[in-house]
Amino acid sequence: MHALMDEVGGDRDPLEVVLERARELVADARAIGWSGPPFDPVVLAGLQTIRARPSDASMDSDALIRALADGSLEILWDDSSAVTRRNFSICHELGHTLFPDAYEVVRHRSARRRDLEDELERLCDAAAAEMLMPAEEFAQDLVGCDLTGDTVVALARRYVASPEATARRIATLSERPCAAMLLTMRLKPTEARRASQTGFDFGGGVYAPAPRLRVDYMVPSRTFTARFPPHKSIPDDSCAYGALDGNGSGTEAWSTGQATVSLHVNALSIAGDSEGRQRVLALVTQA
Repeated sequence: MHALMDEVGGDRDPLEVVLERARELVADARAIGWSGPPFDPVVLAGLQTIRARPSDASMDSDALIRALADGSLEILWDDSSAVTRRNFSICHELGHTLFPDAYEVVRHRSARRRDLEDELERLCDAAAAEMLMPAEEFAQDLVGCDLTGDTVVALARRYVASPEATARRIATLSERPCAAMLLTMRLKPTEARRASQTGFDFGGGVYAPAPRLRVDYMVPSRTFTARFPPHKSIPDDSCAYGALDGNGSGTEAWSTGQATVSLHVNALSIAGDSEGRQRVLALVTQA
Protein backbone atom coordinates (compact mmCIF):
# COMPACT_ATOMS: atom_id res chain seq x y z
CA MET A 1 0.00 0.00 0.00
CA HIS A 2 2.94 2.30 0.61
CA ALA A 3 3.87 1.98 -3.07
CA LEU A 4 0.38 3.15 -4.03
CA MET A 5 0.60 6.25 -1.89
CA ASP A 6 4.13 6.99 -3.10
CA GLU A 7 2.84 6.82 -6.66
CA VAL A 8 -0.17 9.14 -6.23
CA GLY A 9 1.02 11.33 -3.38
CA GLY A 10 0.68 10.76 0.33
CA ASP A 11 -1.97 13.43 0.84
CA ARG A 12 -4.73 11.42 -0.87
CA ASP A 13 -7.12 9.06 0.87
CA PRO A 14 -6.11 5.46 0.01
CA LEU A 15 -9.77 4.45 -0.26
CA GLU A 16 -10.44 7.23 -2.76
CA VAL A 17 -7.47 6.12 -4.87
CA VAL A 18 -8.44 2.44 -4.86
CA LEU A 19 -12.08 3.16 -5.73
CA GLU A 20 -10.96 5.42 -8.56
CA ARG A 21 -8.76 2.66 -9.98
CA ALA A 22 -11.50 0.06 -9.61
CA ARG A 23 -13.93 2.29 -11.50
CA GLU A 24 -11.36 2.84 -14.25
CA LEU A 25 -10.86 -0.92 -14.54
CA VAL A 26 -14.63 -1.41 -14.82
CA ALA A 27 -14.96 1.38 -17.40
CA ASP A 28 -12.16 -0.08 -19.53
CA ALA A 29 -13.71 -3.55 -19.37
CA ARG A 30 -17.15 -2.20 -20.20
CA ALA A 31 -15.70 -0.40 -23.22
CA ILE A 32 -14.59 -3.71 -24.74
CA GLY A 33 -17.81 -5.58 -24.11
CA TRP A 34 -17.93 -6.65 -20.46
CA SER A 35 -21.54 -6.23 -19.43
CA GLY A 36 -24.17 -7.07 -16.86
CA PRO A 37 -25.73 -7.45 -14.45
CA PRO A 38 -24.73 -9.98 -13.53
CA PHE A 39 -21.07 -9.07 -14.06
CA ASP A 40 -18.77 -12.06 -14.48
CA PRO A 41 -15.54 -11.62 -12.47
CA VAL A 42 -13.82 -14.48 -14.30
CA VAL A 43 -14.26 -12.62 -17.58
CA LEU A 44 -13.05 -9.43 -15.91
CA ALA A 45 -9.91 -11.23 -14.74
CA GLY A 46 -9.31 -12.53 -18.24
CA LEU A 47 -9.53 -9.02 -19.64
CA GLN A 48 -6.66 -8.14 -17.27
CA THR A 49 -4.69 -11.16 -18.63
CA ILE A 50 -5.13 -12.89 -15.29
CA ARG A 51 -6.15 -16.52 -15.48
CA ALA A 52 -8.93 -17.54 -13.08
CA ARG A 53 -9.87 -21.17 -12.50
CA PRO A 54 -11.17 -23.54 -9.83
CA SER A 55 -8.49 -24.99 -7.59
CA ASP A 56 -7.44 -28.61 -8.01
CA ALA A 57 -6.81 -28.90 -4.28
CA SER A 58 -8.75 -28.03 -1.14
CA MET A 59 -8.52 -24.41 0.00
CA ASP A 60 -8.95 -22.65 3.33
CA SER A 61 -10.32 -19.53 1.63
CA ASP A 62 -12.89 -18.85 -1.09
CA ALA A 63 -10.26 -17.55 -3.53
CA LEU A 64 -6.63 -16.52 -3.69
CA ILE A 65 -4.31 -14.82 -6.16
CA ARG A 66 -0.81 -16.14 -6.72
CA ALA A 67 2.26 -15.16 -8.70
CA LEU A 68 3.54 -17.62 -11.30
CA ALA A 69 7.15 -18.14 -12.35
CA ASP A 70 6.57 -16.50 -15.74
CA GLY A 71 5.63 -13.21 -14.08
CA SER A 72 1.88 -13.60 -14.53
CA LEU A 73 -0.85 -13.78 -11.89
CA GLU A 74 -3.46 -16.48 -11.41
CA ILE A 75 -6.62 -16.56 -9.30
CA LEU A 76 -7.80 -19.86 -7.85
CA TRP A 77 -11.19 -20.34 -6.28
CA ASP A 78 -12.76 -23.00 -4.10
CA ASP A 79 -15.35 -24.67 -6.31
CA SER A 80 -17.32 -25.81 -3.26
CA SER A 81 -18.03 -22.23 -2.18
CA ALA A 82 -21.35 -20.58 -2.97
CA VAL A 83 -21.19 -18.70 -6.26
CA THR A 84 -21.98 -15.43 -4.46
CA ARG A 85 -18.98 -15.85 -2.15
CA ARG A 86 -16.80 -16.93 -5.05
CA ASN A 87 -17.74 -13.92 -7.16
CA PHE A 88 -16.96 -11.42 -4.42
CA SER A 89 -13.75 -13.21 -3.47
CA ILE A 90 -12.46 -13.22 -7.06
CA CYS A 91 -13.16 -9.50 -7.26
CA HIS A 92 -11.39 -9.04 -3.93
CA GLU A 93 -8.30 -10.78 -5.30
CA LEU A 94 -8.47 -8.57 -8.40
CA GLY A 95 -8.44 -5.65 -5.99
CA HIS A 96 -4.87 -6.58 -5.07
CA THR A 97 -3.82 -5.92 -8.67
CA LEU A 98 -4.78 -2.25 -8.37
CA PHE A 99 -1.60 -1.65 -6.39
CA PRO A 100 1.60 -0.84 -8.32
CA ASP A 101 3.63 -3.49 -6.49
CA ALA A 102 0.94 -6.16 -6.88
CA TYR A 103 3.18 -8.90 -8.26
CA GLU A 104 5.80 -8.55 -5.52
CA VAL A 105 3.21 -8.28 -2.76
CA VAL A 106 1.38 -11.39 -3.98
CA ARG A 107 4.63 -13.30 -4.48
CA HIS A 108 5.71 -12.71 -0.89
CA ARG A 109 2.29 -12.89 0.74
CA SER A 110 1.98 -15.63 3.33
CA ALA A 111 -0.76 -18.22 3.26
CA ARG A 112 -2.29 -16.89 6.49
CA ARG A 113 -6.03 -16.38 6.76
CA ARG A 114 -7.28 -12.93 5.83
CA ASP A 115 -7.15 -10.44 8.67
CA LEU A 116 -10.39 -8.51 8.34
CA GLU A 117 -8.90 -5.67 10.36
CA ASP A 118 -6.08 -5.18 7.89
CA GLU A 119 -6.45 -1.97 5.92
CA LEU A 120 -5.26 -3.52 2.67
CA GLU A 121 -7.95 -6.18 2.88
CA ARG A 122 -10.62 -3.57 3.57
CA LEU A 123 -9.49 -1.61 0.53
CA CYS A 124 -9.68 -4.75 -1.60
CA ASP A 125 -13.20 -5.41 -0.29
CA ALA A 126 -14.21 -1.90 -1.35
CA ALA A 127 -12.70 -2.49 -4.79
CA ALA A 128 -14.54 -5.81 -5.05
CA ALA A 129 -17.89 -4.11 -4.50
CA GLU A 130 -17.07 -1.65 -7.31
CA MET A 131 -16.32 -4.53 -9.68
CA LEU A 132 -19.15 -6.91 -8.81
CA MET A 133 -21.81 -4.19 -8.41
CA PRO A 134 -20.63 -1.25 -10.55
CA ALA A 135 -21.92 2.10 -9.33
CA GLU A 136 -23.53 3.17 -12.60
CA GLU A 137 -25.85 0.18 -12.92
CA PHE A 138 -26.41 -0.38 -9.21
CA ALA A 139 -27.36 3.23 -8.48
CA GLN A 140 -29.80 3.15 -11.39
CA ASP A 141 -31.37 -0.03 -10.01
CA LEU A 142 -31.87 1.73 -6.67
CA VAL A 143 -33.95 4.52 -8.20
CA GLY A 144 -37.54 4.16 -7.05
CA CYS A 145 -36.84 1.09 -4.92
CA ASP A 146 -38.08 0.83 -1.36
CA LEU A 147 -35.21 0.07 0.99
CA THR A 148 -36.55 -3.25 2.23
CA GLY A 149 -35.36 -6.79 2.72
CA ASP A 150 -37.10 -7.75 -0.51
CA THR A 151 -35.00 -5.16 -2.35
CA VAL A 152 -31.82 -6.58 -0.83
CA VAL A 153 -32.75 -10.09 -1.94
CA ALA A 154 -33.80 -8.99 -5.44
CA LEU A 155 -30.60 -7.02 -6.06
CA ALA A 156 -28.47 -9.82 -4.63
CA ARG A 157 -29.99 -12.19 -7.17
CA ARG A 158 -29.60 -9.69 -9.99
CA TYR A 159 -25.88 -9.17 -9.31
CA VAL A 160 -25.21 -12.73 -8.04
CA ALA A 161 -23.87 -11.29 -4.81
CA SER A 162 -24.52 -12.15 -1.18
CA PRO A 163 -27.28 -10.27 0.67
CA GLU A 164 -24.63 -8.92 3.06
CA ALA A 165 -22.47 -7.43 0.28
CA THR A 166 -25.60 -6.13 -1.45
CA ALA A 167 -26.90 -4.36 1.66
CA ARG A 168 -23.50 -2.73 2.16
CA ARG A 169 -23.56 -1.56 -1.45
CA ILE A 170 -27.04 -0.10 -1.01
CA ALA A 171 -25.87 1.90 1.99
CA THR A 172 -22.73 3.05 0.19
CA LEU A 173 -24.56 4.34 -2.89
CA SER A 174 -27.95 5.44 -1.57
CA GLU A 175 -28.71 9.13 -1.19
CA ARG A 176 -31.34 8.25 1.41
CA PRO A 177 -30.55 8.06 5.14
CA CYS A 178 -29.99 4.35 5.65
CA ALA A 179 -27.47 1.89 7.01
CA ALA A 180 -26.60 -1.77 6.59
CA MET A 181 -25.94 -3.55 9.87
CA LEU A 182 -24.73 -7.05 10.63
CA LEU A 183 -26.04 -8.44 13.92
CA THR A 184 -24.86 -11.61 15.64
CA MET A 185 -26.49 -13.47 18.53
CA ARG A 186 -23.72 -13.35 21.12
CA LEU A 187 -22.51 -12.05 24.43
CA LYS A 188 -20.69 -8.75 24.64
CA PRO A 189 -16.92 -9.23 25.08
CA THR A 190 -16.89 -8.52 28.82
CA GLU A 191 -19.73 -11.00 29.37
CA ALA A 192 -18.00 -13.64 27.28
CA ARG A 193 -14.79 -13.29 29.27
CA ARG A 194 -16.54 -13.45 32.64
CA ALA A 195 -18.86 -16.26 31.59
CA SER A 196 -16.01 -18.41 30.29
CA GLN A 197 -15.94 -20.08 33.72
CA THR A 198 -19.42 -21.11 34.91
CA GLY A 199 -21.31 -17.82 34.95
CA PHE A 200 -21.37 -14.53 36.82
CA ASP A 201 -21.19 -14.73 40.58
CA PHE A 202 -22.91 -11.77 42.25
CA GLY A 203 -22.98 -12.08 46.02
CA GLY A 204 -23.60 -15.79 46.19
CA GLY A 205 -25.86 -16.07 43.15
CA VAL A 206 -24.72 -17.17 39.72
CA TYR A 207 -26.07 -15.32 36.72
CA ALA A 208 -25.48 -16.79 33.28
CA PRO A 209 -25.94 -14.03 30.68
CA ALA A 210 -28.09 -14.73 27.65
CA PRO A 211 -26.80 -13.96 24.16
CA ARG A 212 -28.43 -11.01 22.42
CA LEU A 213 -28.32 -9.65 18.90
CA ARG A 214 -25.37 -7.27 18.87
CA VAL A 215 -23.84 -5.03 16.24
CA ASP A 216 -20.83 -6.47 14.43
CA TYR A 217 -20.55 -3.49 12.10
CA MET A 218 -22.62 -0.84 10.37
CA VAL A 219 -22.18 0.82 6.98
CA PRO A 220 -24.04 4.16 6.94
CA SER A 221 -25.07 6.13 3.89
CA ARG A 222 -23.75 9.67 3.57
CA THR A 223 -27.00 11.07 4.98
CA PHE A 224 -27.47 8.62 7.87
CA THR A 225 -26.41 10.43 11.04
CA ALA A 226 -26.83 7.83 13.80
CA ARG A 227 -23.90 5.63 14.78
CA PHE A 228 -24.30 2.28 16.51
CA PRO A 229 -21.01 1.09 18.01
CA PRO A 230 -19.75 -2.49 17.73
CA HIS A 231 -21.14 -4.85 20.41
CA LYS A 232 -24.18 -2.59 21.04
CA SER A 233 -27.28 -4.69 21.65
CA ILE A 234 -30.59 -3.95 19.98
CA PRO A 235 -34.00 -3.87 21.72
CA ASP A 236 -35.17 -7.25 22.98
CA ASP A 237 -38.52 -6.79 21.24
CA SER A 238 -37.00 -5.86 17.87
CA CYS A 239 -38.37 -7.46 14.73
CA ALA A 240 -34.77 -8.55 14.06
CA TYR A 241 -35.28 -11.37 16.56
CA GLY A 242 -38.23 -12.57 14.54
CA ALA A 243 -35.98 -12.50 11.49
CA LEU A 244 -33.82 -15.24 13.00
CA ASP A 245 -36.35 -17.61 11.44
CA GLY A 246 -37.03 -15.60 8.28
CA ASN A 247 -37.64 -11.91 7.66
CA GLY A 248 -38.99 -9.13 9.84
CA SER A 249 -39.80 -5.45 9.58
CA GLY A 250 -41.09 -2.69 11.82
CA THR A 251 -40.62 0.84 13.11
CA GLU A 252 -38.64 0.82 16.33
CA ALA A 253 -36.67 2.97 18.77
CA TRP A 254 -33.02 1.90 19.01
CA SER A 255 -30.45 3.32 21.40
CA THR A 256 -26.98 4.27 20.21
CA GLY A 257 -25.80 4.48 23.80
CA GLN A 258 -25.96 8.28 23.55
CA ALA A 259 -29.40 8.87 22.05
CA THR A 260 -32.54 7.04 20.99
CA VAL A 261 -33.25 6.92 17.26
CA SER A 262 -36.50 6.02 15.49
CA LEU A 263 -35.81 3.56 12.69
CA HIS A 264 -37.63 1.62 10.02
CA VAL A 265 -36.01 -1.82 10.36
CA ASN A 266 -35.93 -4.46 7.64
CA ALA A 267 -34.19 -7.62 8.78
CA LEU A 268 -33.44 -10.99 7.25
CA SER A 269 -31.68 -14.07 8.50
CA ILE A 270 -28.36 -15.02 6.90
CA ALA A 271 -25.98 -17.93 7.43
CA GLY A 272 -24.42 -18.26 10.85
CA ASP A 273 -20.83 -17.35 11.57
CA SER A 274 -17.87 -19.73 11.87
CA GLU A 275 -18.87 -20.48 15.47
CA GLY A 276 -22.41 -21.38 14.49
CA ARG A 277 -23.96 -18.26 16.02
CA GLN A 278 -27.12 -16.92 14.41
CA ARG A 279 -26.84 -13.73 12.38
CA VAL A 280 -29.26 -11.15 11.04
CA LEU A 281 -28.71 -8.59 8.31
CA ALA A 282 -30.59 -5.34 8.93
CA LEU A 283 -31.20 -2.51 6.48
CA VAL A 284 -32.42 0.44 8.52
CA THR A 285 -33.70 3.87 7.52
CA GLN A 286 -34.32 6.85 9.76
CA ALA A 287 -38.03 7.21 10.48
